[in-house]
Amino acid sequence: MIPVSPAQSKSFLASRNTILAWVLLTALQGPIGHPALAHEPCTSLPCTPPKGWYYGAYLDVSYPLNFNFPENHLWRSRSTVPRHNEFSPNMAMGYVRKEASVDSRWGMELAVQGGYDSREFAFLPGEPKLSGADTLRHLGLANVSYQAPIGQGLTLTAGLFNSFLGSETLYAKDNVHYTRAWTSDYSPYAMFGLNAVYPMSETMTLSAFIINGYAHLSRPNDQPSYGLGL
Repeated sequence: MIPVSPAQSKSFLASRNTILAWVLLTALQGPIGHPALAHEPCTSLPCTPPKGWYYGAYLDVSYPLNFNFPENHLWRSRSTVPRHNEFSPNMAMGYVRKEASVDSRWGMELAVQGGYDSREFAFLPGEPKLSGADTLRHLGLANVSYQAPIGQGLTLTAGLFNSFLGSETLYAKDNVHYTRAWTSDYSPYAMFGLNAVYPMSETMTLSAFIINGYAHLSRPNDQPSYGLGL
């Protein structure tokens, strides 16, 4: 038996009878024209990312083995890594981005994706879907941003952007335990709307957002959702 922490147990083990037998993760990223150079994250303020456009590609395939051998092959109530006992192409993703900065204030992100993990990540069970949702789910990110010359830099973003909620991402390569907790599957992986982010200090950021809903491809009503983050 391999000992695991409570966090590992929550995030990795869907049930005591399930193991992830095979995992293949590949990623390539860097500035266009210089594929061997990876983007370096900002570690101090003011933050000035390198100029230029960046691209990336990612592939995630696995074979989750469930010793209960369910006839329907389903991992109960999961929107990510939803299939058992079969070869699972969970995610193929490619992206291009340009970060807004002091030197180049306009930015953008565009990511296209496909696979099991892109099928249900943006929907609420039992709620109607947006028109064209089966096509729109192949967009992982699609936004434009602008860094306004206000104080440390106020960054405004419009479109489809990464969620402010949750501790895990849609892409397994960014999750320590590969799979995700049930709580992550029931909180947004992405949001569609407007957001504003302002760095108060090196350790504190203030953010505000207005979005079309908790799951951006569902349409339970016509009222927007909003929030603040610190």
